[in-house]
Amino acid sequence: MSNDRQGRKRIVEIILTSCLFCILTGCGKGSYDKTTLEFTKNGHIIEHIVEDFPSDLYDESEWETATNSRVDEYNARGKSKIKFYDVSYENNVLKCSLDYEDDDAYYYLNEQPIFYGTIAQAIKAGYSLLVPVHNADNGEALTTERLKNMQESTIAIFSGQTDILLFGKPAYISENVNLTDSHKKGNITDDNTCYIVFE
Repeated sequence: MSNDRQGRKRIVEIILTSCLFCILTGCGKGSYDKTTLEFTKNGHIIEHIVEDFPSDLYDESEWETATNSRVDEYNARGKSKIKFYDVSYENNVLKCSLDYEDDDAYYYLNEQPIFYGTIAQAIKAGYSLLVPVHNADNGEALTTERLKNMQESTIAIFSGQTDILLFGKPAYISENVNLTDSHKKGNITDDNTCYIVFE
C-alpha cells in the first residue's frame, strides 16, 4: 500500500474513533472555530468538529464515504439514530457535524465512553459518581450522597479536553469544567472524567 493510501486510511480511523467533530454553521447557533461537544435539552449529543485535513494527504470524498457508511450501518440497527451533516472543506480544514440521538450512538461511532441521562440511570448503569462536584455559582461542594439523591437530575459524564455547549446553565460541575458566557459555554481543561449536572 502506498504512503498516500496509508495516510488516507489513517485519517479515516482517527476521525471515526475520536471526539473530533465540529460544524461550520451549527444547529442555528452560529459557527464554530474549535471542536465542540453540545448537549441538548432533548437528550441528543452533537459533535461539532474543526480539524486539519490537508488535501495533499487525504481524500475528502473517501473520508466522507467511510463516515456515511458507518452512520448507515448504525442506523440500520434501528435502536437510535446518528445524523451526519453540514460537511465543509476549506483551506485544508474539515468542518462537519454529527447528531447522536443518545450516548449509545455516540459510543458506537467514537469508541469513547460517554453518559448523558438522569442520575438514576447513571447509577443503574454502574457509575459510582465519586468525582467531586461543586455549585456552578458559588463553588460550594456537593457530597456524593446528595448527588446520588438527585435522581431525576440530568448528568453528563465523559472525559477529554473539548469545548462544550450546554442547553442550559448547569447546577453542579467538576473542577475540570470551565464555564463562560452565562455558564452555557465553556471547555474541559484536562483529560480526567468530568461531571456536568443539570437540575
